[in-house]
Amino acid sequence: MATTSVVRYEMRGPGAWITFNRPEKRNAFNLDLVQEASAALRRAEDDLAIRAIVFAGEGPVFSAGLDFRMALELDTAGYRRYREALAGLHEAIRWGSKPVIARVHGDAYGAGVTLLGVCDVVIAVRTARFGIREVNAGLQAGGAFFFDIGRLRSLDLTLTGRIFTAEEAERWGMVTRAVHPEELDAVVQEYVDTFATLPPLSLAYTKRSMNTLLDMAGYGAHRRISVEFSTLLHATEDRREAQRAFLEKRTPVFKGR
Repeated sequence: MATTSVVRYEMRGPGAWITFNRPEKRNAFNLDLVQEASAALRRAEDDLAIRAIVFAGEGPVFSAGLDFRMALELDTAGYRRYREALAGLHEAIRWGSKPVIARVHGDAYGAGVTLLGVCDVVIAVRTARFGIREVNAGLQAGGAFFFDIGRLRSLDLTLTGRIFTAEEAERWGMVTRAVHPEELDAVVQEYVDTFATLPPLSLAYTKRSMNTLLDMAGYGAHRRISVEFSTLLHATEDRREAQRAFLEKRTPVFKGR
């Protein structure tokens, strides 16, 4: 087992476990976490003994999403670097040769939810709550999960930022399986063991075929423009107000600029 400051890497038989290790910050995403997760993913990709990759979270939640304290300190160029690093992690998951499983043991919000959208298998406990809450933070996640759940459901989640359950996410096709907490690890291991018995090249090209189809439908272009839109919104007063108000536990006052 290898531990860096915010990510833990562990080999469990044919599975590589990449665990977000900022429990004191509810595994909020900052640049260090994204970069270390990307490095761990490359390590798993390069290891021929690894046949599947598992993303997990330490502490009570999977991830609270963007680290607002980091975001408030970043200028526009710094925030763009973060967004480009996050996009790079997503693309590495999508185009990597090995199946990637998300083990969601607790709540996930914002960037923690959108990460699930690029994983190949998502196993979540029934009690987990989700929220795509970029709009609440003065940012945007327009089009998130559009290819999974359709336009109206995607807009429902991204325009309101409302909280929804893992069971609802399973019904809509955002989660592969919603399970009881005591079943979580057994189900994750079942997938790891299954992938370990299958031809690695067949798995790799099955993923590649799916992601080629998604890009032909516009998925990749949308993800690229999303970086631009979010970087633009990072420079607004309303974004700073939204994130400051959250940290200060008060109601934000928005001015449309």
